[in-house]
Amino acid sequence: MEKRKEAKKIARKAQWTYFSTCSCSLTQIKPFQDVFDNKDDDVLKAAMGLTGGMFLKGSTCGVVFSGALTLAMLMDKEIPEWKTADEIKLHSLIKDYYTWFDGKYGTTLCRERSKLNLWKLRGVLSCFLPHTIYKGLSHTGGTGKYIHSIKDLEFEIEMNQDSDFPNNFHCAKQVLEKIREETEIGNSTVERISIALDGGVGLQGGACGAMAGAIMAISLHLAKNIRKSGVLSNWKDFILSPGKLSKQKSFDDFFSVGGKLMDSFLEKTHSLECKDISNTEFNSLKEFQQFGGSDSSKVCHELIDFAANKAIELINKSRE
Repeated sequence: MEKRKEAKKIARKAQWTYFSTCSCSLTQIKPFQDVFDNKDDDVLKAAMGLTGGMFLKGSTCGVVFSGALTLAMLMDKEIPEWKTADEIKLHSLIKDYYTWFDGKYGTTLCRERSKLNLWKLRGVLSCFLPHTIYKGLSHTGGTGKYIHSIKDLEFEIEMNQDSDFPNNFHCAKQVLEKIREETEIGNSTVERISIALDGGVGLQGGACGAMAGAIMAISLHLAKNIRKSGVLSNWKDFILSPGKLSKQKSFDDFFSVGGKLMDSFLEKTHSLECKDISNTEFNSLKEFQQFGGSDSSKVCHELIDFAANKAIELINKSRE
């Protein structure tokens, strides 16, 4: 009974977060932080740019991002140090969640789910239509309940996967670490839980982890503290975001810099999704790590360097 009440509480908080912040990528992280007394404002800030499929570009749904990072955040609180077996468990949880979300709501991609161009004012305003709000509330609340139901699941770890392969290829984490070394913008918790984004979110081929890592660093630097902002202020920021994303007039505005980052990345590669960029599907962490050490991953290593260097450049320009 207590767990059922807890799940309902998280669902209500997820719905309120969606309605009050216009940031779908916070809809699971913030409620689980609040309910389990695990508040970390840097984690919230880092996730903000993942809204709407990475700065509203329509890739992996922000709710999916939020759920994956939440599962990593909950595990991170309980373990002293991440081991390979822990990563395998995390990716198993995310795969379960990712598959559930895709089956329940039809797709994990924002552009397919919303059918909106959120870089256009018309697309953003459509988010305030009653049927769109209802769908968003339904999805965020339902996701909160589901994550609560699976967060403590245990998975059998194959013994031959425990420790018999190198485990040093982590696209988002490598980007975040490089940016922190060069700019001092970073957070150790954000870096640790970013392994949830390996291989396109839990090895599922979604949004590129390298790009997500660069976005999280930009967000740490420029996103506002959502706990200290009001509903009307959040709505205003969201409504004004398309103009800032496309016009990109400033180097110290969150959405303007986000727009510059997204445009530069799409000039470098033809897609925002890992499965298209890598031309590979990953069935296990071992396969992902083997890919990372092979010649086939050259394009991914280039994107890791590119994403980190572009974020560093933009952060430095914002300080001028």
